[in-house]
Amino acid sequence: MSDSISSVQVLSIDEEKLKYRVIVCVNAPNSTPKKGRYHFVIPPLSQFGNSNHYNQCKIHLDSFTSNAIDLTVNDAVWDIVVPGAGHVFTRANAIEISLDAPSTQTAINYQTDFNPGDDGIGKTHQGGFRQLVPLTLSLCGGPGITAGLATLGDYAYLGLDCGNSDGIMCANPFGGQSSLTLRFPGYDSLAYLASSAAGVNSADVGTYCFQFTMTMIPNRQ
Repeated sequence: MSDSISSVQVLSIDEEKLKYRVIVCVNAPNSTPKKGRYHFVIPPLSQFGNSNHYNQCKIHLDSFTSNAIDLTVNDAVWDIVVPGAGHVFTRANAIEISLDAPSTQTAINYQTDFNPGDDGIGKTHQGGFRQLVPLTLSLCGGPGITAGLATLGDYAYLGLDCGNSDGIMCANPFGGQSSLTLRFPGYDSLAYLASSAAGVNSADVGTYCFQFTMTMIPNRQ
């Protein structure tokens, strides 16, 4: 018989009380604003979220999904804004998800041929919560019941890997209005799902779901 003892680490109850799971679901056709920018409010979930002793928290995006909510739309594609060209459709292998929660620990650097001075240097935007989410395409069924691929034409864009980091330190977002944006990393510009048949700059047809882990950080004494 083995004398070894298996053990697991048990985090303190006080630490666990500071961790929250927040799920945000956006039905874009019924949302204002839309087209890649969405507002929401998270009420304080406990006294810690509404305390002057916790002005900061770590935010991590755990998962992200998106698809056309209308069953009649089975040609959803990413509509983005290209500097100097306006709205265009594009293939998006990843989406940048950002929150306006103040933070000094994030930046995106991207290169574009619109400004020759960017070549080899890149253009940088800093601040706020940012997380890059690689995307995969997944069939999610259609409105019909007839066997065959015709009824499987509807699809969703799923976050393939939201990362294993423990989050980015941001200001406490509880109790106030937050702005969440979907962005195309190639230009750091707004992106959203539109019907290909409807053309560029048409209605936002997406439903977007986000799961965040938010952990409160006590102020330094």
